[in-house]
Amino acid sequence: MSSVNVSARRHLSLDDFFAGILAVLKLRGVRVISVHGDRFYRAIEASYEKLESRASDYNVEPRFAIYLDPIYEDSPVIQEAIAGAILRNIASISVPGNHDLQIRLGSAHAHGLLSRLPGGGALYGEIVDEFLAKTPYVAAV
Repeated sequence: MSSVNVSARRHLSLDDFFAGILAVLKLRGVRVISVHGDRFYRAIEASYEKLESRASDYNVEPRFAIYLDPIYEDSPVIQEAIAGAILRNIASISVPGNHDLQIRLGSAHAHGLLSRLPGGGALYGEIVDEFLAKTPYVAAV
């Protein structure tokens, strides 16, 4: 039985999850990620699974779930996360129809964001490690 006080767990939103991924990628020198194709969606799904496996260690509780459509291999939840990042002005897609997501965070903003997110920078570092392990050709530096 875990000694973590469940009532003290911080809720983690979809927007925070995706913002944390973008912040760590930015701090690692990544400016653009391709969001085209099932490889990207599978990598985000694997990142979510890493979050689920580590959530109790970081005292967070995800308030969303990510599943891929078995036919199209995409996810409306991930599409919502991308739209949320664009609305929060931390990412952009410059040309309609383009499948590259540009990270608009500066380094100082990325550090500040990670310090405020539930779980902190170490959690998102682990999540991004999983993301990059599944997408070695997706992130562009």
